[in-house]
Amino acid sequence: NIVYNMLLSGKNIHMVSMEDEPETVFRKIACLHALHPDYVKRFLLPSWSRWERNEVTDKDRKNMEEVLNDIATGKNIVGVLDVQDFREWEDVKDHLEANDVKHNYDVLVLDYLTKLNPPPEVKTSERTTYYNGLIDEVQSYTRKHDITILTPVPVNREGMKSARARKELERRRNEE
Repeated sequence: NIVYNMLLSGKNIHMVSMEDEPETVFRKIACLHALHPDYVKRFLLPSWSRWERNEVTDKDRKNMEEVLNDIATGKNIVGVLDVQDFREWEDVKDHLEANDVKHNYDVLVLDYLTKLNPPPEVKTSERTTYYNGLIDEVQSYTRKHDITILTPVPVNREGMKSARARKELERRRNEE
């Protein structure tokens, strides 16, 4: 995972995920971090797919909480991960500017840039033009603020449909 490896190398990351809730992002990172020698000596966390199917024990949950706490306190991870659930570029920008002194961000991960909501006045027929302008604005912002941006590009409509379906399934599970 690119984000996890950047954290290990000391990068401070602001992440906005359109696919996963912040808690899920941290739990996925914890599954990777649990392979650190400090944990492997004592336990192995189940795979992420087992967590999704709720095939975990109370002991697994306790171990997950330990790894999550270690991530939050910086044990074995030098970088900071700040995950937020924003849907508009202005909110992302405001958060970056309000928290940059505290976190000194190196990387902005927007998963996906082109899934950020356009302003309400942007008509459906104008969205391509809007997103092209947004891409330019984000690139300009990252240059001005010396921050690297990572954002995937959806390969096709089926990939986006699949991502939306996963997010909806996750949302329903969280409500149970």
